Amino acid sequence: MATRLLNTMKATQNVLLFLTFLTSCLAIALLAASLGTESWIVSDAQRPSNPKAQGTINFGLFHGTRRLNHGFGERIYPMNVFQVQYREQNFMIRELYVTTIVCVGVAILFGLISGSLALYNISTIPSEAVCHYPGLVAFNVIGFLSSLVAIITWIIQYFIKFRGNVLIREDQLNGGWKSEGLASVGYSFWMVFVASVIFFLNSVIVLILQKRFTRGRRTKNHIIDNTKPTNGNLMLY
Repeated sequence: MATRLLNTMKATQNVLLFLTFLTSCLAIALLAASLGTESWIVSDAQRPSNPKAQGTINFGLFHGTRRLNHGFGERIYPMNVFQVQYREQNFMIRELYVTTIVCVGVAILFGLISGSLALYNISTIPSEAVCHYPGLVAFNVIGFLSSLVAIITWIIQYFIKFRGNVLIREDQLNGGWKSEGLASVGYSFWMVFVASVIFFLNSVIVLILQKRFTRGRRTKNHIIDNTKPTNGNLMLY
C-alpha cells in the first residue's frame, strides 16, 4: 500500500514536470517570436493638411513597416529600428531599448535551462540542489523577472516616447504626418507578457512539487523505519 502511494506520487510529479517542460517550450517560442515579429508598437498616422491621407506604422525591436497613403495610393516603407534609433536620438530612449532586448534574451536562456532541467528531473533525482527543485524554481523566477523587466521598460518607453510619436523625422517634417495619441502596444509585446505568466506559474508548480517531494521523502523514511526488524539482544543463560 505504501509502495503504491509512493509510485503514484512519483508519477504525478513526472506529469507535472513534463507539463513545466512543455510550458517552458511555449514561453521560449513566444519570446523568440516577440523578437522576430514587428508588432511591439502599432499606430495609425494622420495628415492634418489632407483628410484623405491615411497611414499605419508598426515595428518590433529590430524591424518595422510604414504604410503611408498621401491620397494617391499606399506606399510601403521598411524600417530598420537599429538605424532609426541611432540616427534620430529622440525617437526612443536607447537605454530602455537595449534593456528590453537583453531581458528578452535572458528570459529565453533561462527558459531553455529550466525546460532542460525539468526533463532531467523526470529521468532521475539529482543530488545537487541547483539541478533539482530549488534550481528549477530559481531559473523560472529569473525567467519571470527578466520578462517582467522587459515589459516594464517597454511600457515606460511607450508612455515617454511612443504615445506622442512613432514617426521618423522625415515623415513629420516633409510629409506633415502626425501620430500623437494613436499608438498602442501590439501582439509582440503581449507575447512577452504571456511568457512571464508562464514562468510564474511554472515557479508555483515546482514549489508545490518541492513540498510534495519533501513530504514524500519523510513518509518513505518513516515507512522504512517502521519496517526494520527489531534488533533485540539475545541473552543466553
